Amino acid sequence: MKSIPFLVPLLILLACGSPTPTPPPPGLEPTFVVGPTYAVQPTFAVTPPPDPGRLIFFSQGCAACHTIAGISDTTTDATISPDLTNIATVAATRKPPLAAEDYIRESIQSPEAFVVAGFKPLMPALAEGTTERELEDLVDFLLKQQ
Repeated sequence: MKSIPFLVPLLILLACGSPTPTPPPPGLEPTFVVGPTYAVQPTFAVTPPPDPGRLIFFSQGCAACHTIAGISDTTTDATISPDLTNIATVAATRKPPLAAEDYIRESIQSPEAFVVAGFKPLMPALAEGTTERELEDLVDFLLKQQ
């Protein structure tokens, strides 16, 4: 019976339980990590800026009449103006001795200077207010269509 006095305080402690822990402040919750951790760097997809000449091709209304495969295809069978899909190659043969770049520039600035066989002279000159840089960008864009 001598062991009872030692047992009573132990039973009292067990009956009271342990104090309730205080939760950590918001944002400081404990994190449990198993194994090694690594810093992860975010990755970003870098898309090239749009071709300025392509933007002019659409903003000046060129795509309303001309098509370029994969860029401005139409779903109609009506052909209003020549297809420009391979204009960089075709332009060199349209009006000898003009080089492709010169022919394209002339066709934009003075569309009546040469009208492709089978088409009516419907193309307007490049809109007023278009800068020389915009003209160069449009010509460069069309020269990429080979």
